[in-house]
Amino acid sequence: MKDSVRIGLARNFDIRIEQLTPRIRTQDTQREAAAFDVVGFAGADTGKTFLPSNSALSRIERRETSTQTFNAGIRQRLQTGTSYEVSTSLRRNKDNAGFVRFNPALEPALSLSLTQNLLKNLGIETNTTAIRVARNNERISASEFRNRVINVVSDIENLYWELVFSIQDLEVKKQSLSLARDLLRRNKIQVEVGTMAPIEIIQAEASVASREADLITSEQLVRDNEDRLKRALNLPKDITSWDVRIDPTDTPAVIRRVPNVRDSFGKAVENRPDYAQAKLDIENKNIQAKFAENQLFPTLDLTGSFALNGLDEGVREALGDLGSGDFYQWKVGLVFEIPLRNRAAKSTLTQRKLEAAQSLLSLKNLEQQIFLEVREAVRGILTTQKRVNATRTARTLAEKQLDAEEKKFTVGLSTSFQVLEFQDDLATARSTETRAITDEIRALVTYQRVTGQTLSRHQIGLKDFLP
Repeated sequence: MKDSVRIGLARNFDIRIEQLTPRIRTQDTQREAAAFDVVGFAGADTGKTFLPSNSALSRIERRETSTQTFNAGIRQRLQTGTSYEVSTSLRRNKDNAGFVRFNPALEPALSLSLTQNLLKNLGIETNTTAIRVARNNERISASEFRNRVINVVSDIENLYWELVFSIQDLEVKKQSLSLARDLLRRNKIQVEVGTMAPIEIIQAEASVASREADLITSEQLVRDNEDRLKRALNLPKDITSWDVRIDPTDTPAVIRRVPNVRDSFGKAVENRPDYAQAKLDIENKNIQAKFAENQLFPTLDLTGSFALNGLDEGVREALGDLGSGDFYQWKVGLVFEIPLRNRAAKSTLTQRKLEAAQSLLSLKNLEQQIFLEVREAVRGILTTQKRVNATRTARTLAEKQLDAEEKKFTVGLSTSFQVLEFQDDLATARSTETRAITDEIRALVTYQRVTGQTLSRHQIGLKDFLP
């Protein structure tokens, strides 16, 4: 079984496809976090302006100004709702007007501007909404992958035990055929010596033919179950690999005790991936509803800026003015904005609250479904245990009945027809017992799946498969 699970998980296409999803969701988180990355910028421009002269002291009629500007800096929006920009610029002005001190004039500047949201979009919790939702989606995708692994492992287990059953049932059919052939041999001897009527040979031959047909059907079932398991293991498509016979080395183990429903339900809600996904979905809906509530606030931003300036005709001198700190400017202000009806924000908030309520109801519905599945799984173990005990008793009694009937047949107190009937009863009892034992271990597989313990039982961790 361990080999089958290992090979199946390593080669299963569903696993290989699904294991990429968490990586995709990680990129969603990175993309949302990039909204708070530092942005660098730079620019340069040149231009000329021609205007009528407006100076009584100037003799020119048309004023001509040429300007070249270079600026560079960084800007960033912080998770607190603060935006800042640090920039530096250098402007060169050349003017044909008279009575200017510097011509051309160089104007360097170093400035810092800040904007702080005071109502709408204020705080880390509000501004990281998209990041937190993306992280939860990442966790949801990991749970979906975990669920996929559980299903694949459970399918492999069931196919493995079905193969075990078909092989054991084939042995039952072989034993039944052997008994019929032995009876036929004995009947022929007794007919030859004249102690038995020839009709007894015909009855034995008919039973042998019937059991040979059953054996052929059982052999086909073994091959079919082998192929189904090979498909689950995703063996190569070449004929050689598919012709390899699978020899299961594990046998169904006896379940010592029946699990408690209450404890099993607690394990299920703790371990089941779909329950974890439902809780994360509720968390996402609440996060989005809280953000939508914040968007109802009007915009009120505190703005401020500070800049150091310089002016001269030489670069060194202009930068000297800038560095002296004597020439500066500052500004502080408030910006207020409010939609008069705000219908979009109100509608979004209502929608988010309804979605949160819907997710909560879905969780309650899932809890009921899990409780039902757990009860059925526990009941399945109890029922199959009783079936195993009952079929074991029936098989023992069938063996005793056949033994007693063969003794009666030996002394002439029974017929071949009666012996063959008891042989058929024994074969049926053995097959039924084998089926019950297989169903018992399959009931445990179902129980492990519905309680989310499949991977821990096989000591499988997601880190073994996630790239």
